[in-house]
Amino acid sequence: MSITKVHRKEKWWFHFIRGVNLFAFRFWWLVLLLFIFGLLSFTKFCKYQEDLRIEQIAEVSSSINEAIAGISNCCSCAPPENTIPCDTRSLENGGTTLGKENTHWLGDTPGVVIIEFDMQNRPDQMDVFYDNVLVESTRGLVSGKGRLQFNYEAKPGKVKYCVVRMTAPEIGTVWSYVVSCPH
Repeated sequence: MSITKVHRKEKWWFHFIRGVNLFAFRFWWLVLLLFIFGLLSFTKFCKYQEDLRIEQIAEVSSSINEAIAGISNCCSCAPPENTIPCDTRSLENGGTTLGKENTHWLGDTPGVVIIEFDMQNRPDQMDVFYDNVLVESTRGLVSGKGRLQFNYEAKPGKVKYCVVRMTAPEIGTVWSYVVSCPH
């Protein structure tokens, strides 16, 4: 009795998979070595990526700390010297003064700032600036009592004070005013 082999026509992938299986069976030790090498390479690569992430986090943290330091040392945010607190009466006299300025602290609370003034009998002019922008003015020389107001938004990174500039064209003028705290 003789055994006859039947040759079937198989697809290419069938022979490829069978060849890989046969190779893995004969050279199991080589497959094991390749697996260990791959595992060690993978762990080293992951460790390298972790080190990169730690360096990136350190860079971002350093940038954030620099930005915070820059904001806390912001020259335009801190009040200048001789800043007058809000709700403090200011009584002065003029005398051909072209631009006598007082700085008034407004704080962190947004709201309406009201300025009540008394220019007495001789006329003077009042201009109010916030962040170097004219926000209110008497729009010329006035005498007697009056009132100005503007909206104060108290935005982060912006100045927290206003500047009141008085102009007195005559000798002997007297004025007083109060810059209210925002409410």
